[in-house]
Amino acid sequence: EEQGEEEEDDDDEMNVRFSMTAAQMAVEEFKQEMEAETNEQRKSDEEQQPQDLFCMSNSNLLLSLKQENCHLLMRIISKSLSMIASLRFVQLCNCGVDDYFMSQIVLQFMENQQDFKIESLDLQSNSIGDNGMRCLCELMKANNQYLKVIRLQNNRRDISTAVCQEICEALEMNEFVIKFEFEFRHYGEKDRSYQALKRNVERARVERVSRLNAMLMDTT
Repeated sequence: EEQGEEEEDDDDEMNVRFSMTAAQMAVEEFKQEMEAETNEQRKSDEEQQPQDLFCMSNSNLLLSLKQENCHLLMRIISKSLSMIASLRFVQLCNCGVDDYFMSQIVLQFMENQQDFKIESLDLQSNSIGDNGMRCLCELMKANNQYLKVIRLQNNRRDISTAVCQEICEALEMNEFVIKFEFEFRHYGEKDRSYQALKRNVERARVERVSRLNAMLMDTT
C-alpha cells in the first residue's frame, strides 16, 4: 500500500510539473504573439509615417545649448529645411523657436522660393516676439502658393498692437493661406484676419471647381 501511495504521489508531482510546463509554454507563446503584433504595428506605423514631414516638437535640444551653439544649430536647421525638396509639413511646436530662429527660417525660405513647397508651418507654444512676427509677415507677403496653414497658438510672448496690425495686413496681401491660428486680442484684428482667410478659402474653392471642370471637359 505504501508503494502504491508513493507511485500516486509521483504521478501527482509529474502532473503538476507537466501543468506548470504547459502553462509556461502558453505564457511564452502569448508573449511571442504580443511581440510579433507589436513589431507589426511598429512596422505599419513606420510605413505610414509621412516622408514629407519634419517634426522637432517638444524637443529641448535648443534650450540645452549655449547661445552661440544654439544660434549655429538654428541656422543649420533653417538651411536644411529650405533644401529638402520633398518637405511639405514643418512642426516646430514647443521647441524654443524665438525671434532669431524665426528670422533664419524666413531668410532661408525667401532665398529659396523656387524650392519652397511647405504647406503647413506649425509654431505653437514658442516665444516668438514682435521681430519674429514681422519676419513671418514678410513670408506671408511673398505670397507663396504652397503655404496654406500657419499655426501660432499659445505664443509665450506678447505681441504689440502695431505688429498685430502688420499681421492682418500681411494676411490681406496673401492669396493662399487658408488657416492662420493666432490669438488676436482685439475684435477688429480678429475680423480682419477672418475676412482675409474667408476670401482665400473661397478663392481656393473656385480654383478647385475650375480645375475639375477642365478635367471633365478633357475627358469628353
